[in-house]
Amino acid sequence: MMKAGSKKRPEKLVMAAIATGQLNIFDMFPAKQLDGKRVLPYLSLDEQGAVCEGFIYSSIESGLTQGEILLMSQVKRNNVDKKHNASERSGYLQRKLTKLLEDVTMRHDGTVRDSKD
Repeated sequence: MMKAGSKKRPEKLVMAAIATGQLNIFDMFPAKQLDGKRVLPYLSLDEQGAVCEGFIYSSIESGLTQGEILLMSQVKRNNVDKKHNASERSGYLQRKLTKLLEDVTMRHDGTVRDSKD
């Protein structure tokens, strides 16, 4: 899969083949949203362990449980939203810079001038 180019990063190959591992939302553990004690509703209130903090033992190849699928979809949705907002801001900045600099030229004498000079 690495040689074919479908998995460019080694950790993505490990997620598919061995174990998904720790899922993070905005580089932090998933928030305990339900009454401040559980990440997902299917977990019991007194349950402790890595699963309660967003760790997934299963791999994508072997199959995920329903709770793991819910948690993974929550993480993916937040990460897509984060990426969308970041590209929106950087795209706007690039457009503004392009418009500001479209008339700027460098002359043979080494000076930088705009269209008015």
